[in-house]
Amino acid sequence: MSAPDRFHDLTRKQLVSARSVLNTHDDAQSLKDEEGVTWCVAHTQPLKEIVAQQHLLDQGYEVYMPRFKKTVRHARKVEEKLAPLFPRYIFVGMDLDVDGWRSVNGTRGVSHLLMSNNLKPAKVPTRIINDLRAGEIGEGIVPVSTLVTFVKGEKVRIVEGAFADQMAIFESMDDKSRVQLLLTFMGREMKMTLPTYAVEAA
Repeated sequence: MSAPDRFHDLTRKQLVSARSVLNTHDDAQSLKDEEGVTWCVAHTQPLKEIVAQQHLLDQGYEVYMPRFKKTVRHARKVEEKLAPLFPRYIFVGMDLDVDGWRSVNGTRGVSHLLMSNNLKPAKVPTRIINDLRAGEIGEGIVPVSTLVTFVKGEKVRIVEGAFADQMAIFESMDDKSRVQLLLTFMGREMKMTLPTYAVEAA
């Protein structure tokens, strides 16, 4: 699987609005916005998304790094922090006919641009960026309800609470960022709701 395909697979699993887009074939025009900007994807060094974003901005590139409010448990405390929607990936906007894209690879915090099979930067359909921005609840912040960590019918493992280590089936995510599960316990099926941090992929 090529790097662009791996990224598309990642977005397909994580973002509802992108699911129907990533399986389509976009024409050349749809890969540019009204100002002629083409969006590409930079793979960053570990935990260097913000560093890469700032240095790319300093060079005059457009940069988009959508984030969401992630629930984190630490020392018996539950708190929210902003986290990248796509860890180690940021969108870089440029005019490929004018801008020198190779300098992106030498930018502090960047590992490399994702490349297509013709050895040119892989392009992201403009409407994916537009869909992300349209759903923002703050500057660059998307609601966690738009995330799809699991697919309906997928097996998950409960890691918190009385049913820890039990297997369940993912049904949906509600508007309070809780997962709806179907659990078989003592021969009976039961529905339950848990916070997102209480489950993981099986």
